[in-house]
Amino acid sequence: PDCGYPFKELSGVGVVFKILCALELDYVNGGEYNLYTIKDMCRRYIDIVTIGTVADVMPLVGENRVIVHLGLGMLQNVRNIGVKALFRASGVIGGNSPKKITSSTISFTIAPKINAVGRIGNAERAVKLFLTDSPSQADAIAEELCCTNRDRQEMENIIYKDAFEKIEAEYGSTRPNVIVLSSDKWHHGVIGIVASRITEKFGVPAVLISFEGAVPNENGKVYGKGSVRSTRGINIVEALSACSDLLYKFGGHALAAGLSIEAGNIDEFKHRLDDYIRDAKVCLEDTSKIDIEAEINDDDVTLSTAEALYLLEPYGAGNPVPLFVMRNAKITDIAALSGGKHTRMTLCAAQKNMNSVIFGSNLIEEGYMTGDKVDIVCSIDINEFRGTKNVQLIIRDVDRSECDKVKYKSEIESLKSYITDPSTVQSEDIPKRDDFILIYNELKNSDGKTVNFRELEEMFPYFSRIRIAIILKALEEAGILNITEDKNRLFMLKIHINKVSEKRDLTSTQIMTKLLER
Repeated sequence: PDCGYPFKELSGVGVVFKILCALELDYVNGGEYNLYTIKDMCRRYIDIVTIGTVADVMPLVGENRVIVHLGLGMLQNVRNIGVKALFRASGVIGGNSPKKITSSTISFTIAPKINAVGRIGNAERAVKLFLTDSPSQADAIAEELCCTNRDRQEMENIIYKDAFEKIEAEYGSTRPNVIVLSSDKWHHGVIGIVASRITEKFGVPAVLISFEGAVPNENGKVYGKGSVRSTRGINIVEALSACSDLLYKFGGHALAAGLSIEAGNIDEFKHRLDDYIRDAKVCLEDTSKIDIEAEINDDDVTLSTAEALYLLEPYGAGNPVPLFVMRNAKITDIAALSGGKHTRMTLCAAQKNMNSVIFGSNLIEEGYMTGDKVDIVCSIDINEFRGTKNVQLIIRDVDRSECDKVKYKSEIESLKSYITDPSTVQSEDIPKRDDFILIYNELKNSDGKTVNFRELEEMFPYFSRIRIAIILKALEEAGILNITEDKNRLFMLKIHINKVSEKRDLTSTQIMTKLLER
């Protein structure tokens, strides 16, 4: 409270840099300010300070903005042997298409590799990388960091999938005020990242608790380590304080915290935390809203617009990338990237094709297909490959356009009307025995997964959609399938294949009996 320093948002590495500057000024100039001394300190250290400031998600305003601006300029021609090796191992420099060094490069490409060894390995390896004078040792450690990060990503994906299955089993289609999950199979160094992904997806605070390797203490109690992530409008430390009697220890800030809890207290903790957030009268719909700068159309998606937006860099906390909304863009091409982790799309608006990508989301699994019209929230970026620059949309959020929603909901209601009242079904839409076999064999590969009804239509273009709907209904009535409609994703069905010991007569199902009687 008694500190008179004018800028309060320095990261830990920023504070250390200031101490080094003060010590150097004291050593060379008796403590008096000297511009050349400070410039020399920047030349020696500002690249490392920049990496730490961005990686620590500090607000890029005030002095942090100056630090990162200077540091990004130095990193463009990086001199530190270890940082250069890490840039090279990460594909940032070298190769046919060197990348422009931005705050996003550090956030999404460099920082995760440095953090990974602290999460699931030995953080001293990263320290040695920064300090080494040996290029060969730097290359070896940089490759080690990349490998460790790949291991971390694999762990993260396994934990996320497990957590998602727990959410579906425990919460179903209801939206809780907070998600609390635990497991003895989750690595405690990775659960914080997964908690962030869950909070981002569901728009509510998430608590993930790891009991991996936990053993009972002398009183027979087992304690787990938890990571908590929150949304704006919900101070998670205040929420945890309301449940402090159930926690062994906890700490953090408004949006992220850590805790330790005894296994027997988890159920009560879950109910108390849910009650606190509900009673706080926070509108959870507002916590996940995205701030939009303006609505754009195809004429705005140009290289000159993207280059103009680059003038506002560095982007990050406190100075986010400007986001825009575009409506009624048609998907003309869609493909999953990196094993389904990301999605690439070509969008068309007013006869103009635009390249786009969304990270961390498989839109094909969400039910999006070519021909769909979508509303997107995006930033305007430049993709440079082999010296050629192209404008690219980085999608932050996507939803079906209102016209598509109305159309698809009408189509679904029409299909359901044929199922509930088969008297209107035409004879050519009544399935034959072989039709059931074809559909069933295709669905066997999707047991336990979500199936896009419209993809079934594309696979069997010689079947009408009415015939496919009848086949699914008959298989369900015969007890061969369990089908659950996804209320949030149009045309998406969760399919479960039942174990059937004897043959079932599909003609005796209710729907087929009605059809065949006609």
